Amino acid sequence: MKLLNFLFLNKIFAQEIFSSKKALEELSNFESQLIESLLIQIEEKLGQYETLRDNIENVKNLKSKSSIDHPIEQYKIIRRFLTFWTSLQSEIEESLDFQQFEPYPNRDDLVGAAEGIFRIQDVYALDSFDLAEGMELGVKDKEPSDLTVEETLSIGKIAYWKSDHYHSALWLVAAWQQNQIEENDGDLAVQILDHLAISIAELGDLLQALEITAVLMQMRPEEARYQRNYNYYLEELGLDQESTPSMKRGMNFSAKHLPRPEAHYESMREYERLCREFSPPHKPNLKCFYWTGPSPLSFLQWAPVKTEELHDDPLIVQFYEVVSNEEEKAIQLLAGEHLNRATIQDPATGELVNADYRIQKTAWLTEHEKLDVNGTIAKYNRKLTQITGLDADFAELVQVGNYGVAGQYEPHWDHQSYPGAENRWDPAEGSRIATWLAYMSEPNMGGGTVFIQAGIQARPVRNSAVFWYNLLPSGESDDNTQHAACPVLSGTKWVSNKWFHERGQEFRRKCALDENTRNTYL
Repeated sequence: MKLLNFLFLNKIFAQEIFSSKKALEELSNFESQLIESLLIQIEEKLGQYETLRDNIENVKNLKSKSSIDHPIEQYKIIRRFLTFWTSLQSEIEESLDFQQFEPYPNRDDLVGAAEGIFRIQDVYALDSFDLAEGMELGVKDKEPSDLTVEETLSIGKIAYWKSDHYHSALWLVAAWQQNQIEENDGDLAVQILDHLAISIAELGDLLQALEITAVLMQMRPEEARYQRNYNYYLEELGLDQESTPSMKRGMNFSAKHLPRPEAHYESMREYERLCREFSPPHKPNLKCFYWTGPSPLSFLQWAPVKTEELHDDPLIVQFYEVVSNEEEKAIQLLAGEHLNRATIQDPATGELVNADYRIQKTAWLTEHEKLDVNGTIAKYNRKLTQITGLDADFAELVQVGNYGVAGQYEPHWDHQSYPGAENRWDPAEGSRIATWLAYMSEPNMGGGTVFIQAGIQARPVRNSAVFWYNLLPSGESDDNTQHAACPVLSGTKWVSNKWFHERGQEFRRKCALDENTRNTYL
């Protein structure tokens, strides 16, 4: 249309118009065509922008009702950038200014968010359908984030393509239930059942896989692959080719009976049990008291610290109100530009590597940070020395951690002399004699610290810190200090760690005469 109008206009302009009535009539007719053409194009553009505006307004409305503290919302926002916003950008980038964000989310972020959902689902025994339909999870001021059928299906597909057929089956069944209730979309139903049949079969339920495939054959009789799969399941089940599945379950497909994969480490089930116990039982002999410091000359004699014994052997205590809100904000600000994915030391090589069982970003802060104009880190270190009695000069830098989607750190020891450890710390520094773990924010739900052998959970109370010794007074490993960070169900979790080393603490940490003496005193 644009080319024809241009050619016609050139033809008119190539001749004198004012000297011919015919030429003027042609110009008038062209103007009428031009008006109609432009109006049609504008109407089309207006219709497109009206649709775009409605779609964007819908996202805006959904965001106003939900909270980024919620793990489902965290998954949805990453997915929107990979689907909705990417598609929208290609449509409007020539006519509207589409702002850029760096780093832009990628496929790995989406997979990581989905795996985070799988973690909280396993650890806290949550149902896929309930999560998809919307669970509060401690988010009080917003509506529970829920999922569309397509979004639920996308989570199932992520598990499917990673050969995680257990979670794939759970989420595909949830998508199937949603579709039955809400949309009854035939195309989505085929996608769901197509993947579900394979995952169910991989988990050993060939009979249900046969029944699902029978439904697929009815929905898509032209698809030869379904007939081949059907025949395969019949053969594996030892049934005749003319057999017809009973379909007693009807369309009520299920994955709840399917076996969960075996624990990939020894204390996994105990770790999950402790994380689920939001109010773990306490021993009657434990006490709360005001800690006045390790010395009668301590500053804490005039400003004692609220202290709770969480366990007696090994001794694990929680100090309350030991970090101010102002300190927390300052430390978080200093850490912000240094945050990187947390690493662990590979026991085989000694190198620092990423690990799926530690999901957080960390930063190491010195007392000489350029932005630390108020000497926050130096003051913080002095406070730790006053409370613990240990010398912060013979310790690692302050480590600040921020946990991501369902952030966790599976069971581990902080020192390198635990059972089976191959790498030990430099003899000049010694191993980590003690750990200080401060909570610099308080998640809505989850995010506690559990001690496996002690069987307790330290609650992530803001402004508090948990303290324990990793080594016995004799210097040997206290094997009962294995601990873990439970996944954050919702909200924000900031922590700071300080690991004190053996060397330099000889005159500060009381030595026991008996090498078997336990850590029962600060």
